[in-house]
Amino acid sequence: MNSEEIAILFRKEMRKDFEYYFKVLNKLSGKSVKDIYWNSAQELYNSISEKNKENLKIFIQLIITEVTTNMFSFVDGIATFNELEGPLELYCNGIKVGGSIEEYLRIFFEEEGF
Repeated sequence: MNSEEIAILFRKEMRKDFEYYFKVLNKLSGKSVKDIYWNSAQELYNSISEKNKENLKIFIQLIITEVTTNMFSFVDGIATFNELEGPLELYCNGIKVGGSIEEYLRIFFEEEGF
């Protein structure tokens, strides 16, 4: 598996999770939830207009995109931690992969959106 294929898999998973969380928020509308984080998220989501719900989704997509690509920059060797003696490496079936995952994710997001 190469960097492009891995980027495709992660992007697919990010989209799936993103859609899941907003589906849950819509399902929970008006219901009491015991989890304080879900309660806070639901309270915020229910308090804003439909336009701002869309703006919130765009903002969350931006955060997901930036955090994920930044994390992959470490795996790809673009960025390093001062505390580590060597680079982080990603292996798939015993074969080192990476080097361009961050780049492919950025290209996909720029060309096709989230």
